[in-house]
Amino acid sequence: MSQGVACRTRNLEDPEAALFFVQPASVRHLYPFMGREASLAEAARAVGISKSHMSYWLQKMLRLGLVEKVRVEKRGKHDVPLYRATAEVFTIPLERVPVGSDEEILILNSRDFERIERRSIIRLTSNNAGGWYIRFSRGDETPRLELFPRSGQPVEPRVLNKWGCLSLTEQQARALRAEIAALLERYAGAETGEGKDYLYKFLLVEACLD
Repeated sequence: MSQGVACRTRNLEDPEAALFFVQPASVRHLYPFMGREASLAEAARAVGISKSHMSYWLQKMLRLGLVEKVRVEKRGKHDVPLYRATAEVFTIPLERVPVGSDEEILILNSRDFERIERRSIIRLTSNNAGGWYIRFSRGDETPRLELFPRSGQPVEPRVLNKWGCLSLTEQQARALRAEIAALLERYAGAETGEGKDYLYKFLLVEACLD
């Protein structure tokens, strides 16, 4: 397959392939082959595992039809097989996802963002720790952790991290979703490419408190 071929999408019906994609420990082995060609050794280095370990996963992905051998390249005295994912985008019908895997899908989808989020907050608070305190208290439903300056009066620090639970009618919830979307669209439209990168995360979903 040439590098210039348009993005391909594959729909997977095989339950075993569906299980592969909802397990972070499995799907990371496919990343080195997504949108590019890679040898076994190159993929092993990208994932950070041994070639023998990568060989196990490569054979599994070949069997599931997730990866294919595209060509053999001459490298010195060796003929090196190169592999590539069989699509740039994979879709899986929700009914094929194993029962109990919904939470794993959410974790996989948000894992990288949450890692960057934690790292960014830690760096910000570490670099601006002077005169600030963390106050722990009992909230209505959950413990509360708040940032306070030396004066003891709460002010808005450089990181905005608000979360909680609101009691809203469906009409109010629709209005809040619309306001959040409009606010995000307004600031996204004002981007100039000259500012710093800021993370944002909005979530408004009916709570399941059982």
